[in-house]
Amino acid sequence: MNSPLHTEQVDLLKVEVHPERAAMGAAAASACRGRILEAVARRNLCRMIFAAAPSQNELLAELRAAKGIPWERVEAFHMDEYHGLQQEAPQRFSRFLRRALFDHVPLKATHFLDVGGLPISDEMRRYAFLMNMAPIDIVCLGIGENGHIAFNEPGSSLTSRTRDEEHAWQVRAEAGRIEAPVAAARAVGTTIAG
Repeated sequence: MNSPLHTEQVDLLKVEVHPERAAMGAAAASACRGRILEAVARRNLCRMIFAAAPSQNELLAELRAAKGIPWERVEAFHMDEYHGLQQEAPQRFSRFLRRALFDHVPLKATHFLDVGGLPISDEMRRYAFLMNMAPIDIVCLGIGENGHIAFNEPGSSLTSRTRDEEHAWQVRAEAGRIEAPVAAARAVGTTIAG
């Protein structure tokens, strides 16, 4: 694996700059693999949250190909989902993650936000309950063009585990470029927070 071009520590965050996306994905997957092994050694379980965006493509491909990851000890969550999409709609973030990773590795469990089943407030409580059952060990995320993380817009309240969020025009425009035009028109989704 290539060494990063630059490394620095910002508070508790280790920042690495890599020469290209493939090297970044390989480094991120290597770090994830190490953390997964640590969590499994500590409590025989690793709980992870995944983002669904092109910023994650190289990481997810590297994780899918990685050897020695005890996937049968990994519980997976995802960060957010648009409202109003059918279960198998190609724009669903859960579908993105299934195609990119979840359908390719033998996960202990996958937990999806189901914004088409229960009323949204009930679904947010259900998902928060699942997330709160044990500590989350790893979060794989990207930072959007306007600084958003998942559907958490800059300035969003971080006082709840899950919530509905109306998206800034930058997020809708970004989603339209990277997923499909139908997603850009959707202004509300459910997301996780702090």
